[in-house]
Amino acid sequence: MIKHKNLFPMLVLAIICLWTIYDVLMHPIEIDGTAYKRQFSTANLFAILSVSICIATYFFARRQFKYLSIATVFLGFLGILSFTSTTYTFVFIIPFQPLSAGIALMYLGLNYRLVKSRLEGPEENEADKVPDETQIAKFRTKYMHKTVIELQELIEDKRFVKEAKIAAQKLLNERI
Repeated sequence: MIKHKNLFPMLVLAIICLWTIYDVLMHPIEIDGTAYKRQFSTANLFAILSVSICIATYFFARRQFKYLSIATVFLGFLGILSFTSTTYTFVFIIPFQPLSAGIALMYLGLNYRLVKSRLEGPEENEADKVPDETQIAKFRTKYMHKTVIELQELIEDKRFVKEAKIAAQKLLNERI
């Protein structure tokens, strides 16, 4: 599985933005035999800035990356940001940019399992689930050498599964 799968679509947009910079700077537009320098549109400049911020956020503030990348793709979808030098817009109920729609579909494809699980909801309530005694025994063996403070931190940490917390609580009860 790709380790940085959520960065991939943003890197695709970065490459497209770099191509846009090259295209605007190196290929003048020709009208009636006269070559004119092309200029970046405001939507181009904001798209380049937004993609740059998203990539930087991925490395320095990963928790905000998801929200910024969703906002970037959504603003591109609506045509507020333009990643290419030539803007293509299709109208189907609302006008949209096909490139951003493609990037959004790429995100959905890469995160298919997560999206599917969120749409279906939990299969059963975590609190109603009966703890697995074999898992508790494994965690108990694993945590046997932890200190009282480490066990208390483990119990309070939301990242651990129910069985791990039960094993830590049993070890803690034995020591107190």
